[in-house]
Amino acid sequence: MDDEKKRHRFAAAEAGKAMMSLMLGRPAYPLSLPPFSPEKTLEKSDPFLPSHLRDPRRRRALAEGHVLFALSGLAAVRLLLDDRTRPYLDDPDVQSAYDAARSICGSEEECAAFVEWLWQRCIALLSLSPRPERMRALAEQLLRKGSLSEREILRHL
Repeated sequence: MDDEKKRHRFAAAEAGKAMMSLMLGRPAYPLSLPPFSPEKTLEKSDPFLPSHLRDPRRRRALAEGHVLFALSGLAAVRLLLDDRTRPYLDDPDVQSAYDAARSICGSEEECAAFVEWLWQRCIALLSLSPRPERMRALAEQLLRKGSLSEREILRHL
């Protein structure tokens, strides 16, 4: 995949994550396009991963939110770039989604079903109008400017 395609995929994914952050009531963090090189890997952590919460309903809600957030970048790429490939299990965002699901699921089969259900839900949520148009505008702004502040993100979403 060439650098221009990577830039477009990254911008679409960041727009999807920003949109999902706002839907989940999380802050919209500033965005920037990284330099793309084969040796550079991107790592992000999500502070909303459920840990040892005692209330099972709260724990499930946090796990659902984490899975939705983790998958939202991939879902946005699918929607905005019409990329119909399924998420790969070795993708860091998919691994993050599975880690959150494992915190509440009893088996790998249940975990896979939970992540698949939330993948479909993520696609549906991001597909609702006017979200795709707003995500597209945000991705285009990110491609044009290279970085966006929280204020600029909120203006577009």
